[in-house]
Amino acid sequence: MKAIGQLLWPIGNHMTFMEFLMERFQPLAVQGYVRLQQNWCEWNTCSRKFLMAVALVATGEGDKASRWMLEAAEGIIKEQLLHSIVTKGANESGDAGSRADPVMRFHLICVQLLEQAGLCSAALRVALVALNSSKTDDPLLPTIWSIVAKLHLNLGHYQEAYEAIVNNPDSSQRPETLGRLVNILLERKQMDILLTFPYAGLESELEKIVERRARSSDVLSMTLYYSFLYAFHVRQGKMRKAAAVMHEQALRYGCEGESAKMVKCLLACLNALRLVSRQEAWLVKPVTTLNRKDSSEPFRHTVDVIEYADIEKEYELSYACINLGQSIASLSPSDVVALLTSRNRYESALRIARIFDVKDTSPVVEHLAANCVALSRERANEDEAWIWLSLNQSSGVGKASEQAWRLLERILPKAEGGDKQTRCHRAAAKKILGLDCTLPYWLAASYKLRNPGELISIYHQAGLLEDAAQVALELMDAMLGKGKEYFGFDSNPLQINAPPVWMPYTVFDRLIMELEANCNDSTYKSLLNDMKGKLHAYFQTAERVSRSFVELSMS
Repeated sequence: MKAIGQLLWPIGNHMTFMEFLMERFQPLAVQGYVRLQQNWCEWNTCSRKFLMAVALVATGEGDKASRWMLEAAEGIIKEQLLHSIVTKGANESGDAGSRADPVMRFHLICVQLLEQAGLCSAALRVALVALNSSKTDDPLLPTIWSIVAKLHLNLGHYQEAYEAIVNNPDSSQRPETLGRLVNILLERKQMDILLTFPYAGLESELEKIVERRARSSDVLSMTLYYSFLYAFHVRQGKMRKAAAVMHEQALRYGCEGESAKMVKCLLACLNALRLVSRQEAWLVKPVTTLNRKDSSEPFRHTVDVIEYADIEKEYELSYACINLGQSIASLSPSDVVALLTSRNRYESALRIARIFDVKDTSPVVEHLAANCVALSRERANEDEAWIWLSLNQSSGVGKASEQAWRLLERILPKAEGGDKQTRCHRAAAKKILGLDCTLPYWLAASYKLRNPGELISIYHQAGLLEDAAQVALELMDAMLGKGKEYFGFDSNPLQINAPPVWMPYTVFDRLIMELEANCNDSTYKSLLNDMKGKLHAYFQTAERVSRSFVELSMS
């Protein structure tokens, strides 16, 4: 009984009874026992306060517990229980704990105890006291700063958490706490708060954290991270980095078949690059290639440099595929041009052809010419025609057929390219004549400027002998100086200093032979005589000019 009495008696260097109560989880009994001794027992005062604080932690009274803990710190050196607790904590903390100030070690133990119980406000109060009383070279100082940042974060004090991260003297601990701050704010969609922090010296760490989350996220959740990175770089004025973020997101959407979202990202990428100087408007894209020379290293990582024009091509093709309702990966530029043409999107088809250097655009013109003829003969639905005309930026008063012919007139020079090329003119003329329709005046006039001999041949092949002969007569008149402007001659072709011109003699010979075979017809006979007369006059003039040139050269 005497031994038991000694264990229960509070006067002594032991706290056996209170430790027993705590081990049996009797926090209320501990609190009552401490109150009984509060006014008369002066032994182990700080130890009792600490155990009282532990009991209050067990009952969830964090504010009271933190006050008792701070008061208990005074007895760390002189009281055996507290000294043993601090010594044990130092051994568990390793070299940093053994070199730290005992009060700092005790505060850290208290903070961890409160934090484990979920009493963040109380833990933060003790941690801040520890910071204010610590030395600048204390090895536990970075740990306390990390805990302070974590506690502020748990309490929703984002600005204070950021300040704690920045003030942490150990730079190696900053990325972890910064990552926790970033992830919480992103998950709570509070990007406005995240963008307000200056991130002095932490920009690269922030980028790595968010990029890692973005690349490891699925297609449904990655948008949040890429959007933040884009906004962050724009706010920092780093437009090329912002463009790179959007391009990476576009590639991921493309792999998942999200064409519409891919196009939006590509457009944002282009807009960002437009704000960069032309010399800097490029991105780097990582590429993994197979190394065939060494089987032990099958993959070789390289990079591709993507310029603004490349991204613009990617955007235009993707946008066209969306309009067609087709998968981007399954279509080549030529396929897209053909599909756009079949759906009467002629302007879009020509734009894709120009961007991707599709050489032959004559099918586009040929298809439109067929639609023009069908509308002129009222064989096509006019209401439907107005729909596709509006898609080609063609609107106005009048009939749909008139607007269609105007559209062909506007598109033909774009499709042709060079001033003297006639591939698209030839396709349009053959299609119109093949459908037994007359060539519009503007088309014939444009053809005369480019290649009148080919126009004569097309008329001839279509059986329009009279039209072919009329163009031939006009050409011969132009050679003689009459109406030369209609064929693109700047001066009289038969003048001494005039540039050389081409006379389609073979075409004329075939035409004359055809007229001679049909000279029983008075119209053809008259045209035959006119052609022979014009040719005779042309040869006489050419001979006279040549003789004069020789005489002038010899004089």
